[in-house]
Amino acid sequence: MPASKMVLADLPEAYHMVHPGPINPTRIDYVEIAEVISDHVILPAGESLHNAVIKAAKSLGGECGTASINGGKFSRTRFTTGGPAREGKSANYTFIRDVAEKEILMGTCSFGFAEDAPHFVHCHARFVSDDSPTEMGGHLFSPDCIIDEPISAQMNVFIGASITKRASEETLHAIFEIDKHAPPQTSDEYGREYFIRVHPNEDLPNALENFCQSQGIENAIISASLGSLNAPALSMRGDIQKISSVGTEAISFHGEVMTNENGHPTASILTNLVDEAGTEFCGYLIKGHAPVCITAEIYLMEVKDPAVLATMRQVRDVSY
Repeated sequence: MPASKMVLADLPEAYHMVHPGPINPTRIDYVEIAEVISDHVILPAGESLHNAVIKAAKSLGGECGTASINGGKFSRTRFTTGGPAREGKSANYTFIRDVAEKEILMGTCSFGFAEDAPHFVHCHARFVSDDSPTEMGGHLFSPDCIIDEPISAQMNVFIGASITKRASEETLHAIFEIDKHAPPQTSDEYGREYFIRVHPNEDLPNALENFCQSQGIENAIISASLGSLNAPALSMRGDIQKISSVGTEAISFHGEVMTNENGHPTASILTNLVDEAGTEFCGYLIKGHAPVCITAEIYLMEVKDPAVLATMRQVRDVSY
């Protein structure tokens, strides 16, 4: 469905979805990661996206984490998009699309363990084909996406923290949940790092601001993060648009949380979204109008020097 442009005062109230199961009283789960190994790798041709990501993670010393991918090509691409209620779930996938060669523009992965398999790779991506200039995107079935041309990946591998895909009683979807760990015994001289899972109907900017406030974090970077939102509103260079689709897939969340002049954390989150038709939208989430649909998987890094965040924001604003 197309987005509608409007002014901030005309935005309707955020849409909160009623899920079939009992509401989990914990609305934000998180783990402080003892160590994150970040490195650039090339995912080779001939592998499935799933196997290539897990092999790359193991080569760096872990099996859980997040990654940003871009470039390369799939010889086979299997994906779907988020949509309305079906099969007892308040939001569900639409239909599976099998397409031939697709060039990857960008994407985000979370990867870890699974109760029903050794590993799981949760990936959302944008792509385009040689025979059509129209960009598409959605949730990839990573074992069925075969790499034809190598993919560039920025890996963030967690050491001392793990995530496992389990069935959620609240949504009936299988999603990554955070395994419990003892707090890391390392110095936070250079800033702490977290994997955060935000639960359904929580406003994402509000949730991350409250999280930073509770942890005493003044400034932080949001990177290599993904999830889904319910009919969010976006702002870009003064234009405001409302996405009408529920279960809108977030290809990526990037941005920062910075302490304002009043001493309160303020989130600025840029996102690339696709609706149920696979149409892409880009903009900054409007606080109070960005409720999580099923889950949001956030990699957040505390930054001690606020000048670093200011520089990153300037570069991003020029890029977009």
